[in-house]
Amino acid sequence: MRKFYNFMLFSVALCFSLISCSKSNVDGDVTQSDIMLDLPEEFLQVGMKHNEGVDYAYQGVRDYFSETKTQNPQDISKEQLLEIALSALEEYCGNSLFVTKTTGDAGDTLTLDSEIEIYFERIKSFFNENSEITSAELINELNAVNHMASLQLSDTLKKAAVFSGTATCYSSYNYWKENHKKWIIALNYPELLDEYTDEELNALELGEEGFIFPETKGIGELWQKVKATVKDWWNNGGKEIVFADGEGAALGAMTGAMIGGAGAGPGAAAGGASASISEAIDQWKN
Repeated sequence: MRKFYNFMLFSVALCFSLISCSKSNVDGDVTQSDIMLDLPEEFLQVGMKHNEGVDYAYQGVRDYFSETKTQNPQDISKEQLLEIALSALEEYCGNSLFVTKTTGDAGDTLTLDSEIEIYFERIKSFFNENSEITSAELINELNAVNHMASLQLSDTLKKAAVFSGTATCYSSYNYWKENHKKWIIALNYPELLDEYTDEELNALELGEEGFIFPETKGIGELWQKVKATVKDWWNNGGKEIVFADGEGAALGAMTGAMIGGAGAGPGAAAGGASASISEAIDQWKN
């Protein structure tokens, strides 16, 4: 997994109350329909909770800019944005989620068990080999991965880690496909957040000179730095974000299961959401 800092790892510590991580007052397009992954409902819920947590973090970033009236996006660093977003994610989980940053040597990283990693290497190869994918193609690939894991893994926890990761990959893909515009604008054009709703931001059309806003002519030079990402989010950081989400969920599932009473599911939702936020800021904040 690509790390936000060269020598940072995220470890997720969860309390018993994370099981009830289900705040519903979240704005944004986080509802999935026609879920076709061949997985038990408990794992599909991991993906749904992931999306809710990521969108709650987005609202935290939006609120910060609204309250501070920061107009210049260069006034705030990636590190500061990450702290703001993860603070909101912690709030979403009822103050029971703690994402800690541990520094050390470059090789000091949290990694997947080798038995689990092979399934995510397959997913990564699928992403890298496809310059564009549809939801149906992604579902087919993830179902194939889940089938392999069902046949090859005897350890129940390791199966749960794979299933949590694939469910999160699918949910993450759908979330970022629908919401990448509002995130890119929040990270790079915070002065616009008070003028437009999230629905309006996600619905903005693109012109040669920039976003086509009502009664405006675009945003100027900064547009040149983000236009490629907005026009082709998947090949400009999107696939890396979705992969990080899935791998983070698998890591979170293993961590949550090792903490008495926390559980693999809550750990997966927390791990995937924190990885998603970190990678999105790293990829899309100029």
